[in-house]
Amino acid sequence: MRTTLNISDDLIAELMKLSGISSKTRAIEPALSDFVRKLKRKNKMLLW
Repeated sequence: MRTTLNISDDLIAELMKLSGISSKTRAIEPALSDFVRKLKRKNKMLLW
């Protein structure tokens, strides 16, 4: 799905540098997946 987002150029550049990934999309997708996974884990822990 194509989406237009306003994300800090500095933040994207840092993500790409740290991950070694040269594509913005390829760098952002795993970062978002990791964030979602962490939120799900946090929410499960709150339910215990």
